[in-house]
Amino acid sequence: MKVAIVHDYLVQRGGAERVVEVLHEMYPEAPIYTSVYNPATTWPSFRAMDVRTSFMQKITRSNKISRALLPLYPAAFASLDLRGYDLVLSSTTAFAKGVRVPEGARHICYCNAVTRFLWDAGTYFNRQDMKLPARVGVGALGAALRPWDYAAAQRVTRFVAGSANTARRIQRHYHREAVICHSPIDASRFAPSSRVEEYFFTTARLNAYKRIDLAVQACSALGLPLLIAGDGPTAGASKRLPGRPFASWGASPTTTCATTTPPAAPSSCRAKKTSG
Repeated sequence: MKVAIVHDYLVQRGGAERVVEVLHEMYPEAPIYTSVYNPATTWPSFRAMDVRTSFMQKITRSNKISRALLPLYPAAFASLDLRGYDLVLSSTTAFAKGVRVPEGARHICYCNAVTRFLWDAGTYFNRQDMKLPARVGVGALGAALRPWDYAAAQRVTRFVAGSANTARRIQRHYHREAVICHSPIDASRFAPSSRVEEYFFTTARLNAYKRIDLAVQACSALGLPLLIAGDGPTAGASKRLPGRPFASWGASPTTTCATTTPPAAPSSCRAKKTSG
């Protein structure tokens, strides 16, 4: 059986990219098709894999710029040549499910999250530091892309959701059932400690939709210390929030956790998750 793996873009280090790593471990001979690939800004493991990109690679490898080229993504994934494959495994929060698979091939889509700016635009924009003209432009583009996204979802053979919440959103927006398979975690990298300290802990890429600000505000209001591992666009804003949580900022949540995860905490402060 000939297998291909497809992912939205490989330009950052996050949980969705870890899913692709695991899929490649399952099918090590499978090439990875994506819109844009930047070896310098995603996990180093991809350098040893057969990564094949779309025409967008010739335009930019920048995360910021590639995200600004939203109108090109449907065409980018439609242009990927998947002839000859029996099974296509897509990992997506946005566009990878839009690939065209050969007749008779099966397309299994691991959906980390239903595309936020298309189906939850109000909440998504309220959490982003985005100026009004940009919001209006992206909102108009989202209205145009929703029919494409829905049609792409109907061509998927089977959905696999990263969480029960994502499965409910797949049903609500795409009218498709999904099997739930939680995102992979390398538990061998962590070990319990005999030392117990009283603080809360959270880790993530610090994007607005992750709602780390809620953990900061809650622990600040209660006068509880909070340890944060991670970095991202909202790191500066989170540091400026009023209160007195103890925060540790690292460029990679995964790397930071492996070395600085607290031995124990009274419980967890976390926002509603879409995957994992």
